[in-house]
Amino acid sequence: MIGIVNIETGALVTVVPDAFADDIALADDQHTTVAVPEGYPDNGLSWDAAARDFVSGWETQDASFHYLIDQAAGRFRKQFITTAPGQEMTYLQKRQEAEAYVAGADPLTVPMLAAEADAMGVSIADLAATVIAKSAEWEQLGAAIEGLRMQAKKAVTEADTIGAKALAAKVDWAVLL
Repeated sequence: MIGIVNIETGALVTVVPDAFADDIALADDQHTTVAVPEGYPDNGLSWDAAARDFVSGWETQDASFHYLIDQAAGRFRKQFITTAPGQEMTYLQKRQEAEAYVAGADPLTVPMLAAEADAMGVSIADLAATVIAKSAEWEQLGAAIEGLRMQAKKAVTEADTIGAKALAAKVDWAVLL
């Protein structure tokens, strides 16, 4: 394979098979050619315009796939939890208050539960039981999501071609339903 590089910018313009070398103008006053390593781009190399050379790109590619996995996990989580700013802190506070109330805390020390119970017309005890049960359900699902997310990231890191990395990054979240 032969790469055509813009002399001014260092950008890799295109890559062509050696067989086409005679059919195209490989170099002019704006371009030059470089030898492309065998297996490119699946060999983990990427073109570095500043270095004007092929460099190991696995870390960058892995990070991109890891980001996609994280985003997909976040979208899946949104089916089950509220992701509005501050809501996670509210849920954690309610869980702490519910556990404290069940352990015998004074109702005056659980203001979030007291306010919600009053607004919903339920007892603090009933609300505390509901909050603890919902939190336990989320812990199970959240742990499963985290396990699948980390398993996919590990598979991406261990894959040795771009295609295998892309396949490893496609997580079937439906298995958790």
